[in-house]
Amino acid sequence: EYMGELSKPRPYFPMAHQFWRILVTETSPTGWEAYFRQVNFYPPGSETPLAGGIALCKPTEFSRHPEAAFDGDDSTSFVTIHQAAAKQDWLGYDNGSPVAIARVSVRQYGSGSNHVSGFALQYSDDGNSWETAMTATNLPHDVFDSRTNFCEWVAVQEPEPVAEPPADSQTKPELVEEAVVEEDTVEKDDFLEGLVEDTVESEAIVVAEADYAYFLQLQRQQLTKQDANMIYRACKGFGTDDSSLIDAVCSRSKAQLAAIDDFYAGKFNIRLKNLIKEECSGDFKDFLVACVTPTTRNRVNFLKNAMTGVGTDEDAVIEVLVGSTASEIKEIKEIWDKKEKKSLIDAIKDNFSGNLEKLLVQLVSSPRPDDGDVDEHLAEEQANKLHKAAKGLGTDEKPFLEILGKQSRAQVQAIKAKYEAKQKTSLASMIKDEFSGDLENALVALLSPSPAHYYAVSIRKAMQGVGVNEAVIIRTLAGNDKKFASDIAEAYFKAYDARLIDSLKDELSGSLKKAAVTWISKAEPDRSADGSQLVVALSKAIAERDADEIHAACKGWGTDESRIVSVVCSRTKSHLLEVDLAHRDKYKSTLANLLSSEISGDFKKLIKYIIMPEVVFDVYIIDKATKGFGTNEALFIEALASRSPARVTRARAKFEARGRPLVDKVNSELSGELKKIALLLLDGRPETPADESLAEQQAEELHEAGVGQWGTNEEKFISVLGTSSVAQCQAIRKAYEAKFQASLDSAIRTEFSGDLEQALLALLLTPVEYACVRLRRATTGFGVNESTVARMLGGNDKAFLKEVADTFFAKYDTRLIDVLLKKLSGEFKRAAVAWVNNPAFGDN
Repeated sequence: EYMGELSKPRPYFPMAHQFWRILVTETSPTGWEAYFRQVNFYPPGSETPLAGGIALCKPTEFSRHPEAAFDGDDSTSFVTIHQAAAKQDWLGYDNGSPVAIARVSVRQYGSGSNHVSGFALQYSDDGNSWETAMTATNLPHDVFDSRTNFCEWVAVQEPEPVAEPPADSQTKPELVEEAVVEEDTVEKDDFLEGLVEDTVESEAIVVAEADYAYFLQLQRQQLTKQDANMIYRACKGFGTDDSSLIDAVCSRSKAQLAAIDDFYAGKFNIRLKNLIKEECSGDFKDFLVACVTPTTRNRVNFLKNAMTGVGTDEDAVIEVLVGSTASEIKEIKEIWDKKEKKSLIDAIKDNFSGNLEKLLVQLVSSPRPDDGDVDEHLAEEQANKLHKAAKGLGTDEKPFLEILGKQSRAQVQAIKAKYEAKQKTSLASMIKDEFSGDLENALVALLSPSPAHYYAVSIRKAMQGVGVNEAVIIRTLAGNDKKFASDIAEAYFKAYDARLIDSLKDELSGSLKKAAVTWISKAEPDRSADGSQLVVALSKAIAERDADEIHAACKGWGTDESRIVSVVCSRTKSHLLEVDLAHRDKYKSTLANLLSSEISGDFKKLIKYIIMPEVVFDVYIIDKATKGFGTNEALFIEALASRSPARVTRARAKFEARGRPLVDKVNSELSGELKKIALLLLDGRPETPADESLAEQQAEELHEAGVGQWGTNEEKFISVLGTSSVAQCQAIRKAYEAKFQASLDSAIRTEFSGDLEQALLALLLTPVEYACVRLRRATTGFGVNESTVARMLGGNDKAFLKEVADTFFAKYDTRLIDVLLKKLSGEFKRAAVAWVNNPAFGDN
């Protein structure tokens, strides 16, 4: 991507800060307002931008809406003030806690007059004192296309983790299961929350391009099932949970609702429309029924209701026919004529008369073209013809019907412009002077530039005066799909300089207000057209429903542990982070805080570990090992010696993002040979393949340093094993056994003891083998070391545990889940088995 001129070729952004902002330093020579369509701050190693924070700006006039730059929608914008650079205008983001930034993307309006050509990326810890991380200058306004400029740069590119070398078939050393004391009596979940809050390394979902269709199908099926179950719970028992019903219905498009309706009918033997009629009432019922009904079917129903019974609702008929495109009117007519005894045209003739009848029949029989080239010369002739028809005594209505009722909207706009340029008055005001009643309303409606604009005007009228015409709100919003409803909201803002959502909040009340606001404000996850973006959008929607399920399991009297297990233990850690973020946004609480008061014991410990990202878990264990009086050296070393080098590197960066180097922690908490091993591991063990020749030499050195002399040269064991890759350590073991007819692990047990012995034995194992050995020892003999089981299972993701289960069976000729089923009990057993055995959503 074009990057303009940066302060550094590859700028380095400081590790972690709470506040980040973009300070405008250069604008166009005109100094006009600039439009930031989207600004995204990305953490290291993540394709998911920061979310959940607070958008900020300076100055802070009402209606500037800084959040529009962070909402993921290019159709909304944050607008700077005039002379933004001179007035030091800025757009910022408060994350709530320190967060590292590795990449920043800026998408802005491409006009040369409404363009920021330079800015500074700055950070702060208090929101007052700012430091500059980098600057960008001379950014062009014509990148990619004439409407959009996308400038992007990468500040930190993390190395790809190197795969673990394959294990050989030789016997692996057994670790002695030490008594690891892991007290939970003093820990608080706000401590955990502090770790998780600044973890935004939500792993991007990686799906091969060819697999998009299949994976999207799985996602849609899963989301459909979740939504249907949420609707069922909302309507189950005494009373109806309106909020949950609104959330499930008004957050989805009509196409998604059709799929939910089919699934619900198949599972619960009732259609959503009939269910809503049983559970709801009044305008709220009518709104939801319109939501779950396809757009064209809605318009047929609206016409039927308007022309049935005593009197005719002329406004509703005009609204439907003027607000529909030619193709929509054709479909409406086909459905009506198949369903009703009388044709739509005959129904109109029965309910209307005069020129209004002629106009409506004309709109149905020969709908206005939706598009077409504008004929400026013809528009001038047509404007003159309309002026002549209204001039003098009486009005010739026929030209108005023929011109306005037959021309495309684009041509009508040209006619309006020609009329107003010549007559110095608007065509709408002339029509209002010459016509009256419903015909006047219909002709003025035909002047609207688009259906969205027409509906926006109708909504405005419905909310003026005393009371609100809820029927209009229902027809225009719920009657149309969510995408079109958002177009109406945009047209409303352009026409009245007010947000439709704010007007609805002011004028409506109760569940109808919640439903209407949700329908236009919450975008359906299927809106994105791009495959990868759609996968992410659907994943977030699934995560929100998972958050709803977990919250519902903890709501009311008692806790449904089985529902918690069914969700938590069937998801990956990266997805569970999305669930946690969704729960924070929706319920203002972390999953950890919610569950801490609902579950207990080893079950609580395991679930807590599962919902932690691996890097957060590793930092948590390091902190836990040094918490309180004394240091749990075994736990500390476990967090370093049993992890891959890449995972240790991530944990170190995570730990140090809080402001204290991990090496200082090691120096203050460990001593002697254990400290030496820990410091070597912090530097990162190599991940190189084995060197057989070097392994033979190192085996001899270790023999001489241990069994081959009086006393033990501990330094040699530490320096050799602590600086060798796992593959090299295994080659050393093989060479040692071949030459000295004894195992290296037995030599270590003979020469060492305690935590140092355990640390050296751990260095001989892959992370998978280490987990197998620890799980075997924790479940052998009388009793079970539940803390070790919780750590080995909950601290690792499902893909890793699949390797553990396979290796466990190969090593011990018994299935890991069988051991867990036999040795564990209660909800702890249920969760452990599910976490190991249940496939994560989307896995084959």
